[in-house]
Amino acid sequence: MNYEEASYLDNILPPDARLINPSNLDEKIRPRYDERGLIDLQGLVDDVAASVDPRFIWPTDHLNVHHFYWPAYEYEHQRGGEVYDNPSLFRNLPIHKGLLPHAFHAWLHTSSNPPDQPDPEVMMYRNEAWMVVRGLFVMARETVLTEKRTKRRAQYVADNPHILKHEFNGRDIIGEEIMQELYETNFAGVQRYLERQENIPPAHRIIELDETPKNIATTLGRLVIPKSLNLVRTLNAA
Repeated sequence: MNYEEASYLDNILPPDARLINPSNLDEKIRPRYDERGLIDLQGLVDDVAASVDPRFIWPTDHLNVHHFYWPAYEYEHQRGGEVYDNPSLFRNLPIHKGLLPHAFHAWLHTSSNPPDQPDPEVMMYRNEAWMVVRGLFVMARETVLTEKRTKRRAQYVADNPHILKHEFNGRDIIGEEIMQELYETNFAGVQRYLERQENIPPAHRIIELDETPKNIATTLGRLVIPKSLNLVRTLNAA
C-alpha cells in the first residue's frame, strides 16, 4: 500500500476502530484455504471485517476491485506453453476478484498477509475449469436463443404466409434448415463442453452441471457474466 492509500485509510478508519495492530506480524490475518490450497474468499473478507469494531460503517461511495491473489508480480504472464498454465490468467479470473469499498480494500492489504500461491497443477485445473464453464455458458445461451428465434420465425411465417415460395406448400423449408443447423451446432457445443468438464477431476470443477441448455445458461449466467464477485453487500450487513 502506498503513502496516499495509507493516508486515505487513516482518514477513513480511525486507529481506535482497529481491533488488531498489523505492524505486529503475529496479529496479521492469515488467509484460510480449502483442501486444494485455494483461498476461502468469503472467509478472508469475514476475517478482515472482524478485525474492525463492528460499529464501524464502511463507506461504499468509492469501490474498486481487489485481486485476492497478490502481489501481481508473483503471477506473471507467461508467453508460450498452454494457456491453462498461465498464472496471470489464474489471478485475473473473475471468481478471484472482488468488488469492495476502497477503504476495506486498503485495510485488507494492511491487515492480512499475501496468500500462498497454489500449486501449478491447481492453478492449471482452475483455469481450465473456468474456460469450460465460460464456453459452456456461451453455447448453452446460443442454444436457448436459437430456440427463441425458431419460435419467433414460426410465428412470423404464420402471420405472413405470403413470404414463402408457392412450391414450398406452406412450409418454411429454408428457415427450418437454417435453424436446425444452428441448433445442432450449439447443442453439439454444449455436449462438447460437458465432456470436457468430465475430464476435470471433480475436486477442481467450479460447478457441477447435468441440466438442459436453458438451466445451464441461467445457472452459469450469474457466475460468468460479472467481471468480479460483488462483495460490497456482505459488509455493513448488521
